[in-house]
Amino acid sequence: MRKVKTREFWAALFFFLLAVLSIAIIVKHIADWGGDEDYLLHEPNDPYTLAEVASRWTHLTYFTNLTLLLFCVWAIADFLFIILNLGLPHRAAENPYVILFLAVNQFTVLIAYTLFTLIFGFESFPYDRAPGNLHNFATSLFKHYFITTASVIYLFSKRPKSSVRFVKCLLFLLYPAVYAVIIKIVGMTCFSFEWYPYPFFGTRHLWIKLFGTLSNFNSVYAVMLVAGCLLAIAAAYVLITFVFCKIYNALYRRETADP
Repeated sequence: MRKVKTREFWAALFFFLLAVLSIAIIVKHIADWGGDEDYLLHEPNDPYTLAEVASRWTHLTYFTNLTLLLFCVWAIADFLFIILNLGLPHRAAENPYVILFLAVNQFTVLIAYTLFTLIFGFESFPYDRAPGNLHNFATSLFKHYFITTASVIYLFSKRPKSSVRFVKCLLFLLYPAVYAVIIKIVGMTCFSFEWYPYPFFGTRHLWIKLFGTLSNFNSVYAVMLVAGCLLAIAAAYVLITFVFCKIYNALYRRETADP
């Protein structure tokens, strides 16, 4: 049976508690989303998006929350594997590709949120409608900056088990690709009108975000803008994956170098 190191235990316990807290926050936000009452999503000068939007469960359409939940499930499982001394499940949880997958997606959330905030501005959410409200601001900082940064540092602090291949890591793209397809289908079929958690999923949504009005809407240019955004996001995701592969392999080489 493997002896658990003190530092490993306390680090795992910290992220176990952080994962429980994160899940509690997401559950509270879902509960506070408005219950059976739909909320209004209003964009200035845009009658197209002044309409009812589905209720609380739309919170789970956000990439940030889904990615955070993935990390939370992993952190809870990893801690349990450690304290129960389950060697095989623990090794599976700390497989290099699992570690990198989680790190890439957490860092993507941090970078994407920062860029979207710079481009579109900070937004309030239905569970906390006052723009700039301290609760809204603190929640965003926690989900988009604190836990993303802390989790990436923690994941890379894990002892590298082997080197990784960038080509295999490109399979990580399946996660955001499947997410995008599902969100597009849900946005087009599940609401009383077309709605997405992020504006770059819809031509009109992105247009109004960028230009503030639909009076000069051009469908061809709008499709090009959406395609450009999605390609830029995919390219950034691949770049982050490439850099993280290099970092992980460098850590592995240092770990296995002769003293």
